[in-house]
Amino acid sequence: MMRSRDADDRQAKVARIESGILPLALSAEDAGSQAMPMDLCARMNALKVPGVSLAVVEHGQLSWARSYGVRKAGTDQAIGDKTLFEIGSTTKLVTAIVALQLVEKGMIGLDEDVNLALVGWKIPESEYTSAENVTLRRLLNHTSGIPATNFNWEMDSTPALEQVLRGEFPADNAKATVTAVPGSEHAYSNLGYVVIQRLIEDITAKPFSEVVQAHVLGPLGMDDSTFNPDPANHLVCLPHDGDGIAHPLQLHPSAIAQGGLLSTPSDLARLAIDLMEGAQGRSSRVLQPDTIQRMLQPDPQLDIEKWSGFTDGQGLGLFLLKRGDNMKFLAPGMNLPGSTGLILAWPARGFAVTLTTNGLNGQQLQVEILNSIGVEYGLDWGLQIG
Repeated sequence: MMRSRDADDRQAKVARIESGILPLALSAEDAGSQAMPMDLCARMNALKVPGVSLAVVEHGQLSWARSYGVRKAGTDQAIGDKTLFEIGSTTKLVTAIVALQLVEKGMIGLDEDVNLALVGWKIPESEYTSAENVTLRRLLNHTSGIPATNFNWEMDSTPALEQVLRGEFPADNAKATVTAVPGSEHAYSNLGYVVIQRLIEDITAKPFSEVVQAHVLGPLGMDDSTFNPDPANHLVCLPHDGDGIAHPLQLHPSAIAQGGLLSTPSDLARLAIDLMEGAQGRSSRVLQPDTIQRMLQPDPQLDIEKWSGFTDGQGLGLFLLKRGDNMKFLAPGMNLPGSTGLILAWPARGFAVTLTTNGLNGQQLQVEILNSIGVEYGLDWGLQIG
């Protein structure tokens, strides 16, 4: 059977992208040298990232997907298009969609005090909350005043979500208290998204993972995405630290809305396509177009210069780059000890890239891959890293 010209052209593009990985200049010494393009697999070895998977969307449709490397370093466990990766904080975009669905249904107001909807546990009152309320909008755009924290827990235990929020044994994390006036500053907060998880569970009276499955993963056909991987049915990548050493999955047993989803680039591409459709005023399976437009509006009050180069705006559950027809939205993620996820989508062009890796240095590699894709397709992402 003869290959189509389109298939041949696509394969040629992929080959040029694979061979055109330009290492980032990470120091003044590096910047002064002439970097030479590298093959993707060689670059993976140099950065000690055992596995990479990616998908590219063109004209609003999945164009191609490729996978490279292994699920665990030192093995021959090859990665395929259905191999699951921890996607870290890319999960927050899914959480935001579910929360905004509740807003659309009138079950909570975007700008009302979330303590009015929380049942049992509530955000503790303080001098900061007496000045301003913690609202869903502020939780979604990281201005709630709730700080960041790492999520540890006692070995062989399952802390309840309320124990996580209270910072009580067997959970081992900071408690969910407000340490700055809500709305006064931008401070990226994983713990704020755990509050959203509790809010969704209180409003729906259902487990968070069930709500996400019923209202996002199922409608979008994201059949290879889950919070609860089954070893009998799922092939899952192990995370790898900066030295390329494999570690067991270390997903928190109860706090999951901030970074607990496992997925594939093809599934993430389905999500990107749907949001891009809605952003262009067409039909979305998960949100109304005007809600998606609200997600993509940067808060003019926010100062996120510390993110300079990677993003220049904070939306609801995602980051933004540029404005107007050049606007891109991003949902980056990283879990320790080493796994990454990324959605980068350009609605006006119907173009998106989704990327996953199973290595701590995967975020650097993702940017290098994006740069190579940008060169091949003639796209200026606006990323100024390295």
